[in-house]
Amino acid sequence: MSPTTSIRAFTPSSRRSFAKDSESNKGGSQTDTSHPSSSINDRTLRGLLNKIANESFTLISTQIATIINECGCDDQTLSVVVRLIYEHGVNDIVFAGLYARLCQTLMEQIHWHPEFADGSGRSFRELLLDHCQTQFAILWSTCEDTASISVDARQASKAHPRLFSDEYYAVQKFKRHRRGLAQFVGELHIRQMVTGELVHNCVGRFLEGTLPGEQEIESLCILLSVAGQSIEAKDRLRVDAYFERIENIAVEESVSFRMSSLLKNVIELRQRNWIARGLGIAPALPQERHAVGRQTVLRER
Repeated sequence: MSPTTSIRAFTPSSRRSFAKDSESNKGGSQTDTSHPSSSINDRTLRGLLNKIANESFTLISTQIATIINECGCDDQTLSVVVRLIYEHGVNDIVFAGLYARLCQTLMEQIHWHPEFADGSGRSFRELLLDHCQTQFAILWSTCEDTASISVDARQASKAHPRLFSDEYYAVQKFKRHRRGLAQFVGELHIRQMVTGELVHNCVGRFLEGTLPGEQEIESLCILLSVAGQSIEAKDRLRVDAYFERIENIAVEESVSFRMSSLLKNVIELRQRNWIARGLGIAPALPQERHAVGRQTVLRER
């Protein structure tokens, strides 16, 4: 079975609504007068999201939930919240788990009812899933253009390094976004905030083609390292097909040593039943994984 055969194309139902939200945010003062929730303060919410940490998680997550409940829980309010949390979740891969945990907490604390959603019936979780699907589709559709820019910039920068600085930074931002999305989707999935089908869709896309590129391999390894155990528990045959493909890619001569090493690390992780090297159990939360990483570094010193 090919890993991509069971992947179905999706068309996010709220693509238009997200575009509308983006335009209204640019306008600054455009609000829906029928819903007081549209006046949610972006700056206040961003400030709280910037301050959130493991030590202050309970306090700040409660404050955010209170703001959402006071403003209302219609589609427009929740879409703004989803967009801002997503931005923070993918911008720093180290804290992706923290923002995924915030999503789980907000789903439990906000007072959402179907009638708040303008008849659409979309909850915070559904809007979050749709936004992740939309962003993945956008990233995938621009992948070839970005790869082309990367090659052109790399070739031309030999003669004019400053002339192509904008293109260079655009490519780096794209790569960070893609890695961050892979981590964030994985963290959301293990908290049951997004479906396993979204994870399978991402994995299938990363494995498309005769030989995936480095960005695809990197994102694939990140996603499987986080969510591999969870999706395998529900569909082992599908994951078997993924790893058959991964094992073939890892030994390809044209694959760089670094990419081959990443793939082999994921293969070994699965062979250890998804238990990190040197551990008796697989840490479930990101802060636990980071603590383990620090302890490993200290032992190696």
